Amino acid sequence: MIAPGLIVNAGMRATFARESTPYEIIHGGILVPREGHEDDIAGIAAFLLSDDGAYVTGQVITADGGEIGHYYRP
Repeated sequence: MIAPGLIVNAGMRATFARESTPYEIIHGGILVPREGHEDDIAGIAAFLLSDDGAYVTGQVITADGGEIGHYYRP
């Protein structure tokens, strides 16, 4: 299973622009210095469906740019 974090697409960009959502709110918790894209998730799916991923079973692969690894809110 793939557990994606914040994946930004065209519809999400339009919503954020319309609502004037600050960049820090969208990206503040992501350690990788860029937002996630649909291709990031597609690449993981392609790996899991390929011969290289044939021995991976029963796993949850989190693709969130490191967000959950350092999430802390006092």
